Amino acid sequence: MYTHHIDTLRKSIAIGLRNQGIEKLTAPLFNALFERFPETQNAFDAKSLESFAPQKFKLVSELIIDTFAHPAYAEISIINEIVRHQMYDLKDKEYYFTLAESVEFCVKKACADDWDEDMQECWQDAITAFRGLVINAIREADL
Repeated sequence: MYTHHIDTLRKSIAIGLRNQGIEKLTAPLFNALFERFPETQNAFDAKSLESFAPQKFKLVSELIIDTFAHPAYAEISIINEIVRHQMYDLKDKEYYFTLAESVEFCVKKACADDWDEDMQECWQDAITAFRGLVINAIREADL
């Protein structure tokens, strides 16, 4: 049912990787997060942040794709992430929304002229679905 969305998301990520490579693609990942949630900067070592960004990008982008590919799995994964982030006192659902939107921003920026309306629509649908799973996960986790 969502095969086109899944394929388009993966295609756009592949184009971004081809155009810029993983390090440059993920370099701006934490900028929006730190701007909106400056307190999160304390949870990261500045030296390890560069190497951690690709890992975080992969985790979040896979969760976004799984909202269509494996929604039940994505919901469980999101619940686990929300519970795990409680250790860092990250309770605001906007944190997760900002992180997902940052992944989209990184891909869009890396795709540059290859970015098209279809990619925009598929990413917006995916971010909306991701937001819904986050909201449901927070309710289920009773946080």
